[in-house]
Amino acid sequence: MSNKRKRHVLTIEQKIEILAKLDKGETSVSLARLYNIGKATVTDIKNNRHAIMDFSSKMDSGDGIKRRKVMKVAKYQDLDKAMEMWFIQKRSLNEPISGPLICEKALEMNTKLKGPEDFKASSGWLHKFKSRHGIYNINIYNMSVLECHKTDSKI
Repeated sequence: MSNKRKRHVLTIEQKIEILAKLDKGETSVSLARLYNIGKATVTDIKNNRHAIMDFSSKMDSGDGIKRRKVMKVAKYQDLDKAMEMWFIQKRSLNEPISGPLICEKALEMNTKLKGPEDFKASSGWLHKFKSRHGIYNINIYNMSVLECHKTDSKI
């Protein structure tokens, strides 16, 4: 019976670290040992360099690359972008924002954008929206937009 290595999924931040170490001359074998991944995984990261760097540069929240492991975008990107802009605008005006208010606005914007009729601003959608944009506590009224989007720890 062989000793099979446990599957280990790296965060986007760890992948960027690996790319930086490869640029400095470290070997794939040493990085594979260091991160407890296969050599082929290091090669895959190296081959996907442009996609990883593009994705990380487009991340809205610095916290996103520390937690995120998969480079997946929102299903309804137009709606997501519009909701992000609305959220930033409301936050900059120090207006109170709640989960139900975000969901209500998402349904309204989906209609305006002529999005899919079967779209539901469910609690799951809200959770993923908040996660994508680094929003942790939406009921804090006097917090600036930068603090909300760029914080490194939970509020």
